[in-house]
Amino acid sequence: QETPVDEDVSFAVSEVDIFVSHSWSSDSWAKYFALCRELNLHKALEALSVLLVLAFPLFPLRGIDPKTGFDAETTLFVALCWLSAIFVYIAVLFFGHHLHIGFCGPRNPTLWVDRLCIDQSDAAQKATGIRALPFFVTQSSEFLMLYDGSYLDRLWCVVELATFVKSSSCEHVCFVPLWLPRWLVTTMWLDILQGCICIAALLASCASSPQKLSPLASDRALNHFLNNLLLVVVLLPGYIVVLGPSMWALGRKAQGHEEMLRQFAAFDIRNCSCSDESDRQPLEALIAELFTEDDVSSASIEVVGSAVSDSSESTTSLSEDWHGYRSLVRCGSLSADEGPGRLSQEPRKEGSGGNCGLEAFNAYVRGPLRQALMDKLGDETSLSFRTCFAAFVPGSSFFLLNTLAVDGAHSAAFDFPQGSEKWILCLVEAAIMNLMVTPVLLPNLLYLTHSVYGSVRPGFLQSLLTLVGGFVVSTLVIFLGVAALGALEAVVLTRSLRWLVVFLFLMGLILANFCFHFWHADMIRILRRCKSLLGLQA
Repeated sequence: QETPVDEDVSFAVSEVDIFVSHSWSSDSWAKYFALCRELNLHKALEALSVLLVLAFPLFPLRGIDPKTGFDAETTLFVALCWLSAIFVYIAVLFFGHHLHIGFCGPRNPTLWVDRLCIDQSDAAQKATGIRALPFFVTQSSEFLMLYDGSYLDRLWCVVELATFVKSSSCEHVCFVPLWLPRWLVTTMWLDILQGCICIAALLASCASSPQKLSPLASDRALNHFLNNLLLVVVLLPGYIVVLGPSMWALGRKAQGHEEMLRQFAAFDIRNCSCSDESDRQPLEALIAELFTEDDVSSASIEVVGSAVSDSSESTTSLSEDWHGYRSLVRCGSLSADEGPGRLSQEPRKEGSGGNCGLEAFNAYVRGPLRQALMDKLGDETSLSFRTCFAAFVPGSSFFLLNTLAVDGAHSAAFDFPQGSEKWILCLVEAAIMNLMVTPVLLPNLLYLTHSVYGSVRPGFLQSLLTLVGGFVVSTLVIFLGVAALGALEAVVLTRSLRWLVVFLFLMGLILANFCFHFWHADMIRILRRCKSLLGLQA
């Protein structure tokens, strides 16, 4: 906040893609991580996907005899490919906003950030920019709320939010709690650590001799099924090492989300703080005139924007000029020659009308806005598939590369089909594990953590139950996934109807778990909307 901006990075535009709303007192690194997640995650996934596609031909071109087992050389090759891909993924994730390429288009979205778009060095220009803030909000397509515990306590943040939802709708508000990107970065680093532990375990297993399919049963299908169950022994050490920090991070996530919902439910604009108390009355008057009781059910109105010319003549106070901006927010009627310092003034209406408007806004935040937040982020036990997939991208890419290098390149040693069928089988197994099994680990662990934290007092017993429960849940989820992969291999190799039934049963359990955590909230939201539509028609 106090660091001067040496270079003017702002430029003139007719409209803004994203208005960034934040509290200046919140952690700057958390806000940077949040912006990186919103701006660069798609680019990072694109870059990683391209690298994995380019790495795919390397496995059949290595010239390895498929009859030989995998050894330390294969493991080190997988580690090199994986670490290179992860390095690029992390680099693009944190610095991808400097790139102007991507499958989604060459242009980065334009951002409006008060620290950069309002002149901080000239007091008159700064006052002019602050007074024009509602206009900047209404000219933005999306509202990015970088939320922390102080956001709803800051009157200016609340005014930005109120102006946007009144001129657009809460559907275009992107809620980003600042603890979410911190948790996501922590989980990603733990997943990278887990991958390194798996590499060490694989190197230890093949140190004495190359590894092949173990003869655990005389039946070919059963032997593949049992060998896949042994994958739990390879995967679990990594999960055990990172289990403690992961459960702690999930506990913090659940508590932060619960506190956020509690703040929205208890919101009262009169409790907001303002750095300059002389601004409080005009700011509250703006919100009081914008909101009525009807806005609790519907807060969207149409705003026709118009241009505001640059002006450095205004030195009047915010209290004197704010009334004209109420009209601007309502209908965009500010003409180009008026400028921020020449707004027409209206008599302020005092009395119960203002209190009713503030109460209407309070009810809107506690009701429709909080519901919109829950529709997008869920309750304290919810995690989106996008978030869970992004958290496990390092581990998922390692599983894909290892499957291609071991089962694909050493197909004869592991009794895999030959030709293109083996590569298709490897890709299908990686898709099942990475898209349906691994992502549900976090929601299951989060649900467990929230239940333990809510029923057991903090202390040794709470920590013990969390760790033991986390180990059991992780083992069951991974066991279910590798069992499904073993049954799939048995079906492909033997074309057995019995193993097909086993595979479908296991996939049914996986799909039920997946739907419960990722589709359950969506179905409730769809049913709620259908009910609302039916009520309106009636």
